[in-house]
Amino acid sequence: MDYNLTGSNTLNFYASNYIIINGTITDSNPGGDQLSLNLNPDFDSSGSGAASINNTLNLDGGDLTIDGELIIAGSSTGVLNIDGNVVSNSNSTYVLS
Repeated sequence: MDYNLTGSNTLNFYASNYIIINGTITDSNPGGDQLSLNLNPDFDSSGSGAASINNTLNLDGGDLTIDGELIIAGSSTGVLNIDGNVVSNSNSTYVLS
């Protein structure tokens, strides 16, 4: 997903079990736009939700907010570039592989 020329925005994902991001999320012309990303893979509060990021995520200064487990398992070319805040609740865990 390319959020070029969109300004400052927020993208929310809600799920009852898993959120899987396989595609790239980035600004093709960095510097003018910012994306905040909210991931809530445990929207039903069952305790079983996890978010998995499997590709490049560049928020260009936006915040990454997680409510649940975050698994980052990108390939050698995958990049996590927040340059903003990572906000999580007390139930959040992070797994890097």
